[in-house]
Amino acid sequence: MISIIKWILFTIFIFSTFATDSEMENSSESRAIISTLNFFAEMGDEENVKLMLNILCNKKGGKLIQFLMTGDGKNMTALLYAAANGHVKIVKLFLDVFSEEKDELIQFLMKENEHNITALLLATNNGHVEIVKLLLDVFSEGKKGKLIAYLMKEYHPHNVTVVIVAAHNGYEGIIKLFLDVFSEEKKRKID
Repeated sequence: MISIIKWILFTIFIFSTFATDSEMENSSESRAIISTLNFFAEMGDEENVKLMLNILCNKKGGKLIQFLMTGDGKNMTALLYAAANGHVKIVKLFLDVFSEEKDELIQFLMKENEHNITALLLATNNGHVEIVKLLLDVFSEGKKGKLIAYLMKEYHPHNVTVVIVAAHNGYEGIIKLFLDVFSEEKKRKID
């Protein structure tokens, strides 16, 4: 298994070193890079996620954000996989990529899979309190006024919000985080 991973990473390195931007955008190699990154994120393989981010960042710079924003066949991004599976360190790695790009960071957080589900809903549904807190903190830094709307967004087909999902599953820690957001917003409006 390790030799296959090394071969995949070597192929990504060679391809990303010599491919043109147009080849990167519309190629099976790009889909392979995205699939590999998603796989490592889903499995919680922090070492290989870091390695891939470094390879892509060194050669493609701005294309790294494009790779992170691109989903697989189900429109699942590496962030969605990491959030759904509770891999806090990997979520932090992805968010760090956007440290200078606040508008893209908000788009990244709101990226939806084929069922219109975001990283926040996946983390909430699976009870990953630390990831929910991280996502809320990052989102509130970028768009304070839209955080409540983000929490109250309804997800189809059941027209539920992240708040309803947390309450339904009995995730008290997550419910407290959401109540804190509502409380802060109320204080902000009063002041």
